[in-house]
Amino acid sequence: MKRIIKNGSIFFAVFVAGIISLSAQHDHNHIDGIVYERTVEDSSEKLAPLTGANVYWLGTTMGTVTDAEGKFSICPGSVDLPHQLVFSYVGFVSDTILIEREDAFVELVLYSSQDLDEVVVSGRRAGAHISRFEPVHTDVLTTGEFQRAACCNLSEAFETSASIDVAYTDAVSGAQQIQLLGLAGTYSQLLNENFPMIRGLGEPFGLSYVPGPWMEAIYISKGSASVANGYESITGQINVELKKPETSEKVLL
Repeated sequence: MKRIIKNGSIFFAVFVAGIISLSAQHDHNHIDGIVYERTVEDSSEKLAPLTGANVYWLGTTMGTVTDAEGKFSICPGSVDLPHQLVFSYVGFVSDTILIEREDAFVELVLYSSQDLDEVVVSGRRAGAHISRFEPVHTDVLTTGEFQRAACCNLSEAFETSASIDVAYTDAVSGAQQIQLLGLAGTYSQLLNENFPMIRGLGEPFGLSYVPGPWMEAIYISKGSASVANGYESITGQINVELKKPETSEKVLL
């Protein structure tokens, strides 16, 4: 009886020792490591764990990803060492390390891809265009169009516009009158910042009251403006927007 117990104890000790040996061998069959990224804080470079980096054996589909602390553990599996281990992450330059032993520990720093220089996107709007923000069909003349016309006052701002004709009613005094949709200017409403500007006795010389350098844009709506603005705008409406202090030239001599 004592001999059976003794033999059983020996068998149990051998069994436990075998499990410990297999466990140790299993731990050694994993390649562990940490993946870092280089960051800049307070004008100094530091290493920070890179989460979610891909780690895989070259030429295979066996791989893993790094955890929140940048750590990983990968088993060689059917890969015969030495073999190359690939590290990759979106926006970073991939790197490859040759693994020769099963108990290797890897520390790797991935560098971000080449940064592009600052890109400045600028656009230039046409001097004369149709507004996409107005509910009524509106032609817009901007300062670029005024420069093309080389205008000195409001009457000369329409030299390049196909919608409005400016005619001299008196060559001696220089009185001018606009024609919109073929009708005289008395049927068109002229506004300055959406306020009536030229009315009554001011009609003959009113177009020369507003200097060209003061104007930022002219909004021209034809026909349909008569419904919205009354009898004074049967053929349309012309609204002059002046330059604003916050957007105009700082010094003008």
